[in-house]
Amino acid sequence: MINGHTENHLQWIPPAVGVYHITVTISDGVNAPVTYRFDVTVGTAGVPPTASIDAPSEVRVGVGVRFSGAGSTDPDGAIVEYRWDFGDGSTGSGRETTHAYSEPGTYSVTLTVEDNTGLEDSAVFSIAVLEHPSPPYDVEGLYIPSGWMGDYGDIELNTAWTTNPLSPPVCVKIVYTPSGPLGWAGIYWQYPEQNWGDQPGLDLTGATKLTFWARGESGGEKAEFKVGGIRDPAKTYSDSIYPAASTGVLILSSTWQKYTISLSGRDLTSVIGGFCWVTNSTQNPGGCTIYVDNIIFEA
Repeated sequence: MINGHTENHLQWIPPAVGVYHITVTISDGVNAPVTYRFDVTVGTAGVPPTASIDAPSEVRVGVGVRFSGAGSTDPDGAIVEYRWDFGDGSTGSGRETTHAYSEPGTYSVTLTVEDNTGLEDSAVFSIAVLEHPSPPYDVEGLYIPSGWMGDYGDIELNTAWTTNPLSPPVCVKIVYTPSGPLGWAGIYWQYPEQNWGDQPGLDLTGATKLTFWARGESGGEKAEFKVGGIRDPAKTYSDSIYPAASTGVLILSSTWQKYTISLSGRDLTSVIGGFCWVTNSTQNPGGCTIYVDNIIFEA
């Protein structure tokens, strides 16, 4: 008997979460009735997970892209499986994965997550894959000055300085005022932003040199300029240019001068650090102000 019902077959829907005491009495009208009692615990229905994709919205052909599903959540359990469909016939798995596209176009990336109860959810992300350019490559159009190093608080950076640029309307201005304990500072222009080896760099195959123009505020300022050189054994990726290609320490003039870093024979398939400036308090004990313009990878 459930809530007084006497049918032979009964469908019952619990009205709320809780513990229900069920009594079933069986009788054939001749023999003594037989009674069974048991408890039924009614909980909430499982809540499915929520899938989330984090990735750049734009990438070049042949460049590895890191896709992350780390933002996916499950309110009442745990996500146990991540399945990726990259929209080009390729698939992957894992909370984070890397994929490179071989053809330009716009692709819909689908992440399906499954929790420990078998419930699933999917998210879709659109990514634009652009043609791989040919040299020249403009560093400032491809790389971000995000890799601040050493006593980075001693640096002031202005990437849109309008006074006396080589090629109007703007140039890069860097001011170094030594005060920190390390006695040196520098900036890497990186791809992608803040990439110290978590993702691959850009394929700049075809370039044979990097050229740039630089000057000091007064003349006599000392600084080193580099390409590549980012490597951390704890990271998955490293600069294909390693060790870095460098100018060595330059003594700058107060007028614009052109400098060249040869890349002949170097591996340019994954350049993370497209450009780097570094100096120290020994070279410039009173600090320095330098200007840089037209940073170009050339064939």
